[in-house]
Amino acid sequence: MIGKPEDKLLKSFTGLEGGVVATGSTCGVVSGGAMGLALSHYDEIMKKGIPAQTGLLTLVGEYVK
Repeated sequence: MIGKPEDKLLKSFTGLEGGVVATGSTCGVVSGGAMGLALSHYDEIMKKGIPAQTGLLTLVGEYVK
C-alpha cells in the first residue's frame, strides 16, 4: 500500500466500501478517508505522540466537514 503497517484494523475497514455491506452509502468514504489521513501521518504520530495525534484529529474533523 503506502509502506505502512497493514493490520486487522486496516483490513476491517475494507468492508465499508460502498457503504456497510455494500448498501450504497458513503460511510466508507468518510471512514476510509480518515484512515488514509491517519496512515499518511503515521510516522509523525509515532515520533511526536500526543501533539501529532491532536493535530490529526483536527485534520480529520476538517475532512469530515
